Amino acid sequence: MRLSVPRIAAIALAAAVIWVLDQSPSSAQDRVRVFAAASLTQPLTEILSAMPNVDGIYASSGTLARQIQAGAPADIYVSAHPRWTDHLVTHGVVTPGNVTPFLRNALVLVAGPDMPLPDAFGNDLAGLLTEHRLAIGDPDHVPAGQYARQALTAVGLWSSLEGNAVRATSVRAVLAYVERGAVGYGIVYESDSVASQSVARLRIPDALHDPILYTIALLRDTPAARTVLDALKGADSQATLSRYGFTIAPVE
Repeated sequence: MRLSVPRIAAIALAAAVIWVLDQSPSSAQDRVRVFAAASLTQPLTEILSAMPNVDGIYASSGTLARQIQAGAPADIYVSAHPRWTDHLVTHGVVTPGNVTPFLRNALVLVAGPDMPLPDAFGNDLAGLLTEHRLAIGDPDHVPAGQYARQALTAVGLWSSLEGNAVRATSVRAVLAYVERGAVGYGIVYESDSVASQSVARLRIPDALHDPILYTIALLRDTPAARTVLDALKGADSQATLSRYGFTIAPVE
């Protein structure tokens, strides 16, 4: 049966009304979207699973910041480096008063199965990396990669490794490369290495890189988003984050 033009128009209008209703607040029910650094995937997935109407979106901090700047519907943003929160403040996306310190972390060198760890992060590592590749987060987008570059520069290794290092899209990708044996070594957050049963790790001295500070920002000041923000800062969430290897940052 062929449909007349008026009939087609009526069907199209009905479909449009249904779509609008689906997008309305009554169906969305104050859904809150938390955009968070990839290194927080495991603990925040656990924490947010107990909260109704909350979605966690995870990627590198730089990627998320660019998505938010382009209009992605984020309510809360957790960055693994203040640089990206500052970027959103500079572009008027985030109000400075809505940004607070959240977590601290440490940097570790991880070695894959059957790979030896150096005694120290420095000359001992240089010899191992003549035969085995090193993976880091892409320093242009991934905070862990920025910290890794600082540490490697501090011990005089970056200039020789810059062209050979495997640059991953996130710190979680670096860990996966090492676990699979695709590379011999990687530099990740200590919190990532805690969750892995197949890598050995060596703590990188904090003095070799900037302090690793995660910030949390409220992007949309709604009652639902405020409730989630308070819960993330609460004692139960902090206990979970500590169990995954994070340190709670004091409010400055």
